[in-house]
Amino acid sequence: MARRPNELKGHAALVDNRYKLHKLAPDRFELYDIVADPAETRDLAAAKPEVVEKMQADLEAWQLSVEQSLTGRDYASGAQ
Repeated sequence: MARRPNELKGHAALVDNRYKLHKLAPDRFELYDIVADPAETRDLAAAKPEVVEKMQADLEAWQLSVEQSLTGRDYASGAQ
């Protein structure tokens, strides 16, 4: 049975324009403005929950697509 992307273990990160989202645990995220703060010293997750929510959904969709590719579930039956 496949796990939901948010249940996948390990660190993951996603960059979208000026923001970078780090998934440190299934329910722990940090958000950085990599234009204004390239050293990633100021976590903006609490101040920008709408950005975290959108980027979390994008990250989960990407992780799911990777899992489907790795298991062959995104290919038509019999196609190689």
